[in-house]
Parts: sequence; structure tokens; C-alpha cells
Amino acid sequence: MSKKKLPDPDIIYLDDETEEEHKDTKDDVARRKKNHGKRQGGTTKKADSPKVTGSKGTSSKAAIPKGSSSKAAVSRATSSKAATSKGSSSKATASRGELKGTKGVKAVSPNAASKERRGSSNWKKWAIGGGVTLGIIALLYGGVAFYFMSHFLMNTEINGYDFTAKSAAEAEEFWAEQVKGYALTVKENGGHAETIKATEIDMAYKDEDAFDKLLQKQNAFLWPASYFQDTKMEVPIEVSYDEKKLAQKIENLGCLKKEQIPSVSAYPKYDGEKFVPEKEVIGTAVNTENLDKKIRESMEELNPMLDMEAEDCYAYPRYTTESPEVQKACDDMNTYLRASITYKMDTDVVLDKDTISTWLSTDEDMNVIFSEDAIKAWLTEFGDKYDTYDKVRNFTTPWGKAAEVQPGKVSWGGYGWAVDEGSEFNAILQNIRDGAVVEREPAYLIGQRAAVHGNPDWGGTYLEVDISAQHMWYMKDGQIAFECDVITGLPNPARKTPDGVYRVLEKCTDYTMTGNIDPATGEPEYVSHVDYWMRVTWGGVGFHDATWQPGFGGELYKTYGSHGCINMSYSSIQTLYPMVEVGTPIVIHY
Repeated sequence: MSKKKLPDPDIIYLDDETEEEHKDTKDDVARRKKNHGKRQGGTTKKADSPKVTGSKGTSSKAAIPKGSSSKAAVSRATSSKAATSKGSSSKATASRGELKGTKGVKAVSPNAASKERRGSSNWKKWAIGGGVTLGIIALLYGGVAFYFMSHFLMNTEINGYDFTAKSAAEAEEFWAEQVKGYALTVKENGGHAETIKATEIDMAYKDEDAFDKLLQKQNAFLWPASYFQDTKMEVPIEVSYDEKKLAQKIENLGCLKKEQIPSVSAYPKYDGEKFVPEKEVIGTAVNTENLDKKIRESMEELNPMLDMEAEDCYAYPRYTTESPEVQKACDDMNTYLRASITYKMDTDVVLDKDTISTWLSTDEDMNVIFSEDAIKAWLTEFGDKYDTYDKVRNFTTPWGKAAEVQPGKVSWGGYGWAVDEGSEFNAILQNIRDGAVVEREPAYLIGQRAAVHGNPDWGGTYLEVDISAQHMWYMKDGQIAFECDVITGLPNPARKTPDGVYRVLEKCTDYTMTGNIDPATGEPEYVSHVDYWMRVTWGGVGFHDATWQPGFGGELYKTYGSHGCINMSYSSIQTLYPMVEVGTPIVIHY
């Protein structure tokens, strides 16, 4: 029976490094058959391992017949496994060490190779599909980004308006229309309103590429994020208008045509006990400078409404009852009201908060100030009431004669009260600043004091000379202690005895009186020695002994009158001199 020749099996190799499949060439098959015959002829010579040149020409492969049932094992290092075909005792051995010049070859079965091919094919399909998908996504992403290079991103708000996916040109067109139809309503205090329209002042939108600049700032490639977040931007809208027409519209506003009643700030007010903040008064006067400024700002920002009250366009008071400056002023003024000055006069004069409060006020910065004029006016009134040195006194003589006594010449030593208003002004200010409570006398001019306050102010002890009666009295505590006749000055303007109220300025004995210098001779008019001297005026008038007189009293003074002195007999002056003290008031009258 002839043997059926089997077709040469296809030999498939799997490269160990690349895992690519390779088929034997005809030379590889012939060489393998030759070696196989030698083994069956009983030779023990070790068969040469087939040399297989792979697709790269560098790898050796162990071959396994395609379709055989035997199992082939391929060594990855130095060992090989024998693959035994089912029903056959032959063994095919492929050793990595026996394959000269190879790197390592895997021999796989046809089924395994088929699976490998399918897996590789699927992977390639996925790779190609993924690449195409990514390409499409990238193309779409870039296309949208390109669009947003000239359009605003999603959820973009500019000046409160939505400009999503709008171009700069569309934004400018929008604002041009807004400006064209714009009108500003000026609302006055009380509700009255007036309108200034854009068309009335030739107002127009100015294209300054503001929106193009905004587009340049945005990142178009971040467009996906814009779907999930809001972008708010502010851009000044540039406008132009006719300055003269706007100024004319402002000038003709009704609020400027009304009576401009100024506002009054809150201020400290005395309520009878203390200073408290008096509420401010809101007037109708307009702050024209601020109104003009606010109107222009509103129009340039396209604001629809200008509330004059809210925008401080009225001349509002600088201070309100809540202003800390007002409260501080009240506190300071109330500190001053604590002061009280009691002057011990004939009846007490009390200078307290009721008067002091009228002297206090504040300047424009709420600093407390004292009204110097008011204080001086009070002192003048006080002096008019209590000063006596310059007043005519009316009194009744001890024997019942009503007399009118002129004030003495101050330069000659006139008698009476005279408040030193300059010194007292400073004393009052200091007492008030200190919040002092005091009882005291006012400051008096030097030497200008009297015995008592009241009329007459010389009290019960004084010297009295009646020129008409040519008689004098010394009153001690209201009683006549001494009296006598006298001779007064010759009754002419140059030598008459001055009437008025004076005081004893000095006392001395053994005194020489010297008259005025006679221009014709250059010598004193007289030089007279006296034993007793009591000065009445600094002009040379006094009481003294006059032993040269022929008598005293009556009408003698009209002939033998002195140069103004009160002449007394030696015995009279000798008696009176020790009774009288320096400072004793002297009342001389007709």
C-alpha cells in the first residue's frame, strides 16, 4: 500500500522579542527534512537545529508544523521543552542554545497565533477610533475658542447688561442706542422732578475701542468654564455733549429759581438749666457746585436718576444733633456754667449761669468762644450802677438842707467807687474757665473806693463844707463831732474852692504851702507856713490854720477868700486835726 504524501506543513514562528509570526522558507523545510531522515536512520549524531531567518533577519526560530497535534514548547532562556505529537513517539526539540546566532524565539500554535492577531487588530481599531474622536473634539474646541476670540464668553455682564456671545461691534451699537435715548431725571427735595434729555444737549456715544480692549483681555480657550461661572465687568462709557447747552439746562432748573433758604446747623442752646443740642434746620438753598458736578457724573455714567437730597446737592447744615462736635461744645459750655461769682455790694450781685450762658457761643468749627463784647457790656452796666466817683450825689445835711454834690475831679483825688473793668474782665474769665464758685469784691481802680455802697457812699463819718454857709462839720458815725466857721476860696474861676467829694489824702504839721509860679515874676504866687495841714486835692487844696484872716464865716470869703483852701482858726484846726484820719471822705457843696 502506497503512502499518501502529506503536504508540507506550514511552519509558523513567533519572535520572542517582537512576538511577530513568521513562515518557513523552502530552504528551511528542506533542511529540516534532511535532518529528520538522519535521525530515523539510527544515527546518533546530534541533529543540527534548523536555522530560521525571521523577518528581521536576526532571530532564529523553533518550528512547529501548522495543524499538528503535537505541542511545541519554546525556551525563553537556555532550557527547551519537548513537544510530543498525539499518537507519535517522535519528539521535536528546539533549544535556544542550539539556534546559533538567535536572540530567543517563541513557537506558538496556530490557535494562539490567531488569537494574537485578533487582539492586535482590535487594539488597532480602538486606537484609530480614539484618535479620530480626539481629533474631532480638538477641532470643535478650537473652533469654539476661535469664535470667542471675537465674542464675549458665556454669562458675561458688562455694566449690568448681558453681553453673552456678543461682539464688540454689537456692544458698541447697543450703547450708542442707549446714549441716544438717554434722559436724566433730577429729583428735588419734596418730590418735584425735571428731566435733561440727551437730545437736548447733543449727547452722543464716543467709540473708544473699549469693548475691543475687553475682548483682548478675555481668554477664549477658557470658554467651557464660562458656562459655570458669571463674569461681571465695568467699562466707562465715553460720551460727548455740548457744554454750553448742558450749562444752560442746569441754570434753568426749577430748584435754582426758587428762594434759596439756607440751612442752619445744630448748635448748643441754653434751656434754662444747661446747654443742649438744638436741632438743625434744612433749608432749600442748593449747593450749585455739587449739583453741577453730580449732574455731569450722572450723565457720563448714564444713570437714569439723580436724587438731589441723597447726593448732597443741597446746602445742608454742617452739623446735626448727632455731631460729636456739637455734643462736646455742650459739655464744655456746661462746665463753664458751674461758675458763680457773688459780688458783695449794698445787696449781693450774683453772676451765675443765667448770665454766663449769654456770653457763650461757638465758632464755625464748634469751638466754644466767650463774647468779650458781651462781658464788657455787662461790666459797663455793672459800673454804671455801682461806680460813684463820677456821679452827682443828692443828700440831706444834718440840719435838713437838701444838697446836690458834684463828683470830685478824679485827677485831683475825687472820691467814690470806680470798678477797674479791665482787671475785672480777666478775673471773670478765669473764674468761669475754672468753674469757680466765689464771693468777692470787684477789682477797683487804685484809690477809687468808698466807705459804703449806696447813696451817699461816704457813710456816717466824713467832713462836710458848705460854701454857701461858710461852715464845716465833722460827722462821726452819723453824729456831729465838730463844727466851725471857715473861709473858702475867693469866688472866681481861678481861686474858688472846688466842690465835690474828696478824701483826706495826707496829714502833716509844720507845712509850707507854695503857690503856682507867676509867669511875670517867675516866683511862686505865695509861700505860707502853717502848723496843721490836711490835703484835699493833689492840686493844692487843703484844710489849714490861717492866722492872717481877720475872721471866719459870713461874707468874708468874698473879700478875703483863699486860693481854694479851707481856712480855719488855729484853735479849730488844732482841735480837728487829731480827730480825722487819712482817707476820711470830704463833701464840699454849695
